[in-house]
Amino acid sequence: MFKNTILTVLITFGFAVPSFAETYLIDVRTPEEFASEHIGGALNIEYQNIITEAENKGIKSTDEIYVYCRSGKRAEIAKQSLNNSGFSNVTNLGGIENAKEKLGR
Repeated sequence: MFKNTILTVLITFGFAVPSFAETYLIDVRTPEEFASEHIGGALNIEYQNIITEAENKGIKSTDEIYVYCRSGKRAEIAKQSLNNSGFSNVTNLGGIENAKEKLGR
């Protein structure tokens, strides 16, 4: 009830209602590498296609995005591409083993 009242007040007075960012874990390796091993819950988008596919999947520039690959190199390329296209919250987790460690998996 309290939430609805605040929402009504915000809309009535013309304030923008904040949209909450989603979190995405993206494996930027090839589909073959992904099929061989990946972190549960990860999307597979090859680093060369990261911008187009992220947009196709409805990932917003304000969403929290974590990328990883085999060694961290392709993930860094993907991170830079996303940053250059206006995605502001991108983290390179490095290679898959580093990513698992950082994520506690």
